[in-house]
Amino acid sequence: MHESSKLSTADDTESLSISVSILLKCIVPSVIGVVLFMVPLNIGGEYTIPLVYFANSIVAVLGKAMHWILLLVLTISFALPLVMRSKSTSDDFPSWLEPLVSFNWFTILVRALAALFLISVMFKVGPEAIWSEFTGEIIVDVVIIKLMAILFLAALLLPMLTEYGLMDFAGALLVTPFRVLFRLPGRAAVDSMSSILGSASVGIILSSRQYEMGLYTRREAAIIASCFSMLAIPFSAVLADIAGIMDYYIQYYLASIGILLILAMILARIPPLSLIEDSFYNGIDNRPEEVSEDGHMLARACSAALERGNSGPGFGMYITNSIRDLVGMWCNILPPVLTFATIAMVVVEYTSFFQWVAMPFVPLVQLLGLEFAAATATAVVTGVADPLFPVLIGADIPAEVNRVAIAIMGLVQLIFMTETGVVLMKSKIDFRLWRLAALFMLRLIIGFPLAVAVAYLIV
Repeated sequence: MHESSKLSTADDTESLSISVSILLKCIVPSVIGVVLFMVPLNIGGEYTIPLVYFANSIVAVLGKAMHWILLLVLTISFALPLVMRSKSTSDDFPSWLEPLVSFNWFTILVRALAALFLISVMFKVGPEAIWSEFTGEIIVDVVIIKLMAILFLAALLLPMLTEYGLMDFAGALLVTPFRVLFRLPGRAAVDSMSSILGSASVGIILSSRQYEMGLYTRREAAIIASCFSMLAIPFSAVLADIAGIMDYYIQYYLASIGILLILAMILARIPPLSLIEDSFYNGIDNRPEEVSEDGHMLARACSAALERGNSGPGFGMYITNSIRDLVGMWCNILPPVLTFATIAMVVVEYTSFFQWVAMPFVPLVQLLGLEFAAATATAVVTGVADPLFPVLIGADIPAEVNRVAIAIMGLVQLIFMTETGVVLMKSKIDFRLWRLAALFMLRLIIGFPLAVAVAYLIV
C-alpha cells in the first residue's frame, strides 16, 4: 500500500512537471512575441512597437554598412541561381536551397536590375532618374534598408507568434465573429493586429507562412494578406503630419480602421478574392480540428493553445528554420521591391502617367462634392505606387476635407508597388498583377466615397 502510494505520487509529480513545462513553452514565447510585435511602448519619449524600434536601431548602428550588406544579398540572389541551376537536380543538393535557385530568367533579370539600381544609388552613377533623391535614393534609404532590418527580425521572431499556441488561442476565441464577418478563421485576428501595430509586410509574411503550414487555404491567406495588412500606427502619424491634419489624428485613424473592416467584409465576398480556390499549399491540410462547443470558451482556447505549443520547435530547430526563412525572405523579397519601387518612382517623378490614369476618377471626386477634383484624383491614384505619394501630392490642396480623405485612403488602399504589392506577388500565396490591380481599383471605388463621408464628419 505504501509503495503504491509512492508510485502514485511520483506519477502525479511527473504529470505536473510535464504540464508546467508545456505551459511555459506556450506562454513565454507567445508573451515575448506579443510584446515585440503588438504592444506600443514608450521608448525614448515616443510610442513605438519594439519590432520597429529594434529595426530602426539596427539601421542606425550599422549605417552605410547596410548598403554593402544589401549589395551582397542582391548579388548572391541573382548569382546563386546561375551558379547552382545545373546542380539543383542532384540527389545531394540541399532541399532548403532549391527555392532560391529554381527561378526563371525574368526573376534573375529583376534581381540583377536591383543590384544595378543599388550600385547606381550608392555611387551616383548612371542615369540621374535612377539615383536621384526622390527616386532610387528614397527607395533604398527609406524603404529597402528598413525592410531588410524588419525581415531580419521577422525571420527570427515570427515563430513566437505562430508556433507556440498564440494564434490557436485567438482563433478559438474569435472563430465566430471572423467567420461571420470576413469568412475567415479566428486566428486571422493575430495577423491583422501584427500588421496594424507592427508592419504591413510582416502581416503578409505571417499570412503566407500560415498558408505554407497548411493552416489557411489560399483564399483565406489571400483575403487576410490583401485586406488586413494595414500600415503601422507610426506610419499613420507620418501621413497625418504631412497632410497637416494632426488635429484630427484620432478620428482619422479610427475612421481608417472602420473603413478597412467594411472593405474587408465586402471584398471577401466578391471577385477577385471570392474566385480564389479553397486549396491548401501542396494539398496538406494542417488546420486544427474544430474546437468543441462544450465547456467555457476560454477553456477551449487554452486547450487549443497548449496542444499547439506542445508541438512547437525546440531551440535548435527554431534557429535552423529562422536562418532558412531569413535567406528566403531577403533573396525573394528585397530584389523585386527595389526594382519595381524604383521604376514606379521614376514614372511618378518624370512622367504624366498618373495624371492620365486619374482622369476617369475626376467625375467621381466632383460627384462627391469636393473641390480641386483633378489634384485630388491624381493624389489618390498615386497610392498604387507608394502610400506616401497621396499625402505628398495632396499636401498643398487648400481644402481640409480633401486632405483628410486622401490621408485615409493612404492607409486603407493597402496595395502599393513599393512594398506590399511586390511582397504579395513574391509570397507563396502567388498573387497575380491583374488581381492586385483589380483590388486596388475596388478599394479606391468603394473606399474613397466612405473616406469622403467620414472626412465631412471629422472636419
